[in-house]
Amino acid sequence: SDLRGKIYNNFIHLGGTSTAYGLYTYSCSYQDFSFNNVNVTSTNTTSSGTAFFNSSGSNIRVRNNIFVNSGGGYAYYTNNTGAIISSDYNDLYTTGANLAYWQNNYTSLEALQAASGKDGNSLSIDPSFAGTSDLHVDQPNLDGAGTPLADVSTDIDGQLRHEVTPDIGADEFGAGLTTN
Repeated sequence: SDLRGKIYNNFIHLGGTSTAYGLYTYSCSYQDFSFNNVNVTSTNTTSSGTAFFNSSGSNIRVRNNIFVNSGGGYAYYTNNTGAIISSDYNDLYTTGANLAYWQNNYTSLEALQAASGKDGNSLSIDPSFAGTSDLHVDQPNLDGAGTPLADVSTDIDGQLRHEVTPDIGADEFGAGLTTN
């Protein structure tokens, strides 16, 4: 049996001017983060203002998520790169200088991909959220850009995910939308 923790289909928004971690892992093992939409609008641009932050752990998989930091901080940050065994089909986006931290700061998805060997099918585009805390997506480039995961067959609204080309993030939308 699959004894992994599964964190999926969430809308997470954090604002303010201080510490803001959208998803934060500390000493977590065997965790899957899939199909989440995170929007951090906190103006904290240090590592304390991050959409996805991994501190330690092992066997962590990060797939089909939208990690946005529209407050200028990091979209993705890990200070323990060995903890992340797979990371792909994500949308990593920031309005700031540093997109991600993977043993060093990276300002672009291409630089992160080269350094990490991960996120080969990921994107770095504004997902066009419906609002600051309404994280429904209206970005055609995310439509059908994910990878199917057998254990996540519906989205945050209970709509069926496309079986071959699901959308990145918590919201299945657009041409691939299947209603139940």
